[in-house]
Parts: sequence; structure tokens; C-alpha cells
Amino acid sequence: MAALLTFPLTVYHVISLLNGKRLGDSSSERPLRVHCLGPEKELFLLPLFRELSTLMPSAHIELDMIGPVAFDIPSKPIVYEGTAGGRLTIRAKRGAYHTLMLDGALPEHADVAIALNAGLAAAGYGWGPSLDLLQRRGTPFFFTDYSEYSTEKAVDFATARGMRLTLPIALNPFRAPLRQPLVGGGSVAFPWLANGFIAGLNTEVAMEVAV
Repeated sequence: MAALLTFPLTVYHVISLLNGKRLGDSSSERPLRVHCLGPEKELFLLPLFRELSTLMPSAHIELDMIGPVAFDIPSKPIVYEGTAGGRLTIRAKRGAYHTLMLDGALPEHADVAIALNAGLAAAGYGWGPSLDLLQRRGTPFFFTDYSEYSTEKAVDFATARGMRLTLPIALNPFRAPLRQPLVGGGSVAFPWLANGFIAGLNTEVAMEVAV
């Protein structure tokens, strides 16, 4: 179960890092808007994201999952009520993030964007236009990756597009507990964990993670 909960708990961790502004609190006039970019496994685990309404029962959160997925996704929002007046609304959208945003197909700008196990610098993933959009709009952006090396490459890729590293690379306290086996047919010797390492860009202040 811990290997599955790494997804909602990492989102919770990011929201907690930002929550000095009390975004999404039940006393706030508007919800906290979270855009989850490039989801894959997350879309098969949507019921587990109910954990967010348990951990933040007074928060109003809108979680949009956006990516060019090739399988069926929910056509209607999924809503979970918190026990202290909060509400979590999850929506799934098919398509490239930057295209949907520029076409007005997403409801609002995000308070924060998150990409889990992102592979930002991986060849063929095509993250450039979406990062450019996040940079132009000054959206705080957090991502995770499997290894420290791939996270370093991703930071280089993002900062080359003008983003500022404000949460230095760190172990994600909510990483999956088991090392991925036989990566690259066993040829990769790096520590390799789902959501293993986290970094943040374009936040208003510098941050650090307590592991």
C-alpha cells in the first residue's frame, strides 16, 4: 500500500510546503488549484487521492490531471468531502498541458503544478512547451524523478528555460519504499525509486525538505 500511496502523499507534501499562504483553507474565498502534469499510474489510482481530503479535511482543493493519455479517463469530476467542511474535486483531461491551457480548456491558472516521475529531460517526452508556459506565468512547479542523476538533469533542463530552482534536490519523504528492480535490464546501478527525489522551481521563497 505504501508503494501506491506515494502518489497522493507526494501531492500532499507539495501542498504542505506551500501552505504558508494558507491556500485552499476553508476560510479562503477560492480553492487551491493544483495541476498534475503527465499522469499515468495516478489515473488508475484516483480513489487513493481521497487521502488528501482526510489529511486536509478543511481544505478546498481542485486537482486537475492533464496529459496525452491513450486510455479511458473519467468523464466527470470526482468529489470527496472533508470532515471539516473541505472538498477535493478531481478532474482528468486528455491532451498536452500547454495546448489545453492556451485553448482555455482548463478552468483556471494553477496555484502549483506537479509532475510525478516526470522524466523532464528524457528524450521524446516533449516537456519544453509546458515548462515555457509555466515559466511565463510564474507558476510554482514541483517534480519528482526516480534517481538523483535524472533529477539533476531535469533541473538543468528547467533552469535552461529560465526557471529558478527554489527547492534544491532532496529525497522525497513520501517516496516509494522499494527500489525499482532491473532498471535498464539491470545495467543501472543508481538508487532508483518511484517518486524518489523531489525538486521545486519558481516558488516565492527558497525551501528545504526535512527527510
